[in-house]
Amino acid sequence: MIKRWEKNGFARVCDKLMKELGVPIAMIGDQSDRGIIDEIISGMKMKPLNLAGMTTIPQLAHLLKNSRILITNDSAPMHIGCATGTDVLAIFGPTDPQKYGPRGRNDKVVRKELPCSP
Repeated sequence: MIKRWEKNGFARVCDKLMKELGVPIAMIGDQSDRGIIDEIISGMKMKPLNLAGMTTIPQLAHLLKNSRILITNDSAPMHIGCATGTDVLAIFGPTDPQKYGPRGRNDKVVRKELPCSP
Protein backbone atom coordinates (compact mmCIF):
# COMPACT_ATOMS: atom_id res chain seq x y z
CA MET A 1 0.00 0.00 0.00
CA ILE A 2 1.35 3.40 -0.95
CA LYS A 3 0.65 5.01 2.46
CA ARG A 4 2.70 2.42 4.33
CA TRP A 5 6.40 2.58 5.02
CA GLU A 6 8.24 -0.57 4.00
CA LYS A 7 8.28 -3.40 6.53
CA ASN A 8 12.06 -3.71 6.74
CA GLY A 9 12.27 0.02 7.55
CA PHE A 10 10.09 -0.45 10.62
CA ALA A 11 12.01 -3.60 11.56
CA ARG A 12 15.39 -1.82 11.39
CA VAL A 13 14.25 1.21 13.38
CA CYS A 14 12.60 -0.92 16.06
CA ASP A 15 15.66 -3.18 16.37
CA LYS A 16 17.93 -0.14 16.71
CA LEU A 17 15.73 1.49 19.37
CA MET A 18 15.47 -1.74 21.36
CA LYS A 19 19.11 -2.80 21.10
CA GLU A 20 20.98 0.51 21.33
CA LEU A 21 18.66 2.47 23.61
CA GLY A 22 16.82 -0.27 25.49
CA VAL A 23 13.48 1.16 24.40
CA PRO A 24 10.51 -1.19 24.82
CA ILE A 25 8.41 -1.40 21.65
CA ALA A 26 4.73 -2.24 21.28
CA MET A 27 3.39 -2.83 17.78
CA ILE A 28 -0.18 -1.61 17.31
CA GLY A 29 -2.89 -1.86 14.68
CA ASP A 30 -6.20 -3.53 14.14
CA GLN A 31 -6.78 -7.18 13.31
CA SER A 32 -6.26 -6.52 9.58
CA ASP A 33 -2.72 -5.27 10.37
CA ARG A 34 -1.76 -8.43 12.24
CA GLY A 35 -0.23 -10.22 9.22
CA ILE A 36 1.90 -7.23 8.24
CA ILE A 37 3.07 -6.74 11.82
CA ASP A 38 3.89 -10.45 12.09
CA GLU A 39 6.05 -10.03 8.96
CA ILE A 40 7.80 -6.99 10.45
CA ILE A 41 8.50 -8.86 13.69
CA SER A 42 9.78 -11.92 11.81
CA GLY A 43 12.37 -9.64 10.17
CA MET A 44 13.58 -8.31 13.53
CA LYS A 45 16.42 -9.51 15.75
CA MET A 46 14.72 -8.22 18.91
CA LYS A 47 11.08 -9.08 19.61
CA PRO A 48 8.59 -6.34 20.51
CA LEU A 49 5.20 -6.74 22.14
CA ASN A 50 2.59 -7.38 19.45
CA LEU A 51 -0.74 -5.76 20.38
CA ALA A 52 -2.20 -5.68 16.85
CA GLY A 53 -5.89 -6.48 17.00
CA MET A 54 -5.84 -6.67 20.79
CA THR A 55 -6.88 -3.17 21.88
CA THR A 56 -10.07 -1.18 21.77
CA ILE A 57 -9.85 2.48 20.75
CA PRO A 58 -9.97 3.67 24.39
CA GLN A 59 -7.27 1.15 25.33
CA LEU A 60 -5.13 2.29 22.39
CA ALA A 61 -5.58 5.92 23.46
CA HIS A 62 -4.48 5.02 26.99
CA LEU A 63 -1.44 3.14 25.67
CA LEU A 64 -0.43 6.04 23.42
CA LYS A 65 -0.98 8.64 26.14
CA ASN A 66 1.52 6.72 28.27
CA SER A 67 4.05 6.29 25.46
CA ARG A 68 7.05 8.55 24.90
CA ILE A 69 6.74 8.50 21.12
CA LEU A 70 4.63 7.02 18.34
CA ILE A 71 6.36 6.14 15.07
CA THR A 72 3.61 5.55 12.54
CA ASN A 73 2.34 5.75 9.02
CA ASP A 74 -0.32 8.31 8.14
CA SER A 75 -3.08 6.44 9.99
CA ALA A 76 -5.85 6.55 12.56
CA PRO A 77 -3.39 5.75 15.41
CA MET A 78 -1.40 8.85 14.34
CA HIS A 79 -4.47 11.00 14.96
CA ILE A 80 -5.22 9.23 18.26
CA GLY A 81 -1.61 9.78 19.33
CA CYS A 82 -1.92 13.47 18.48
CA ALA A 83 -5.17 13.72 20.44
CA THR A 84 -3.52 12.19 23.52
CA GLY A 85 -0.52 14.54 23.35
CA THR A 86 1.98 11.82 22.45
CA ASP A 87 4.98 12.96 20.42
CA VAL A 88 4.56 11.62 16.89
CA LEU A 89 7.01 10.80 14.13
CA ALA A 90 4.73 10.33 11.12
CA ILE A 91 5.87 8.75 7.88
CA PHE A 92 4.03 10.18 4.88
CA GLY A 93 3.91 9.24 1.23
CA PRO A 94 1.57 10.96 -1.22
CA THR A 95 -0.80 12.50 1.35
CA ASP A 96 -0.28 16.19 2.21
CA PRO A 97 1.14 16.38 5.76
CA GLN A 98 0.27 20.09 5.91
CA LYS A 99 -3.38 19.10 5.70
CA TYR A 100 -3.43 15.72 7.46
CA GLY A 101 -0.23 15.56 9.49
CA PRO A 102 0.37 15.79 13.20
CA ARG A 103 0.27 19.25 14.78
CA GLY A 104 1.97 18.84 18.16
CA ARG A 105 4.91 21.01 19.19
CA ASN A 106 7.36 18.08 19.06
CA ASP A 107 5.72 16.15 16.21
CA LYS A 108 7.77 15.49 13.09
CA VAL A 109 6.97 14.27 9.60
CA VAL A 110 9.25 12.27 7.32
CA ARG A 111 8.03 12.35 3.76
CA LYS A 112 9.11 10.96 0.44
CA GLU A 113 8.10 13.11 -2.50
CA LEU A 114 6.19 11.01 -5.01
CA PRO A 115 5.01 11.96 -8.51
CA CYS A 116 1.40 11.51 -7.39
CA SER A 117 1.78 13.86 -4.36
CA PRO A 118 -0.50 15.23 -3.10
